[in-house]
Amino acid sequence: MLKEHDTVIVTIDDTAESVLCAFLFRELMWHGKFDFNVIWHAEREPAGYLMELFKENRIEVVIKDFDTVISQVSGIKRCLSYECYDEINAYFLGGILKRSEIKCLMPLEKEGHEDCYLIRPLYQVHREDIEKFLTYSGLDDIKLRELSPEIADMQDLISDLRADNQYIDSNIFAGMENINKSILLGYTDEEGHHSFLEWYDK
Repeated sequence: MLKEHDTVIVTIDDTAESVLCAFLFRELMWHGKFDFNVIWHAEREPAGYLMELFKENRIEVVIKDFDTVISQVSGIKRCLSYECYDEINAYFLGGILKRSEIKCLMPLEKEGHEDCYLIRPLYQVHREDIEKFLTYSGLDDIKLRELSPEIADMQDLISDLRADNQYIDSNIFAGMENINKSILLGYTDEEGHHSFLEWYDK
């Protein structure tokens, strides 16, 4: 998801996920295997105690609107989205049950801005592990992102299913990788919708 000389734009929004990523990318920048740049960005100034925390840890937050930050950076830019493992699973399951589609939140996708890509660094990080990070770091006052009603409903359903199958989370996640296109009733790509009738007799 990240290459040498990229610029990563970490948007700080006072949520636990953004604070975690602010520190993760600082550590990667300092101790990673190749050079890249990080811009810690916020649309408005973070809460006072967070600003102090960032200053103490040599994280300089730029207070500007997102489009301005993007326009001032040349080269490949990686912007962050903070969905974690549990939300990825819930989105996938909700697509099937509520929107009649098989659709994933991808770990890397093209953004609307030129030379800009969206990455999801928490793709395989469990929500409960983020909570443990907060407790371990003494940051219990920082709240996790608020979930949409659909995601919350799907997470409750997955929790119920977990009571009967402890592997339900990993099974759902693996299901996003193990789709056999040859035995689907149909699929959609850049050319439009395709029915199994197009290939069943070949």
